[in-house]
Amino acid sequence: MTSSVWFVTFDCPDPRKTAEFWAQALDYEIDAPNEYIGEVLLLDPKGVGQPLGFMKVPEPKVVKNRVHLDLHPVGRMEDEVARLVALGATVVETLQDPNEGYVEPTIWTVMHDPDGNEFCVIEELSRRT
Repeated sequence: MTSSVWFVTFDCPDPRKTAEFWAQALDYEIDAPNEYIGEVLLLDPKGVGQPLGFMKVPEPKVVKNRVHLDLHPVGRMEDEVARLVALGATVVETLQDPNEGYVEPTIWTVMHDPDGNEFCVIEELSRRT
């Protein structure tokens, strides 16, 4: 018997604030938040994307995440990065991979959400023509 992923959960000092950022970033909806216990859940209204959970923790984020989300925009990466910055994210750096382990050459921007959690916005270079 194997397991499946039920939620991807973020530990954060303010679950509502972090969930609101990700709800806007991914066009998700907040589903029955249980803020009494410090938890907020997000669901993809299309039923396609992975559910996300946001759990209140007392300690601040100290080191780089060991797991992060990679976002694949529908349009241009730069436009999506600008939209996410307007929502409260910050840009860390933009990198380019000529073809090391990916199906095709890629470019990505490393970002932080409002709580400092790392995530990437990725685009294949072939889409940039």
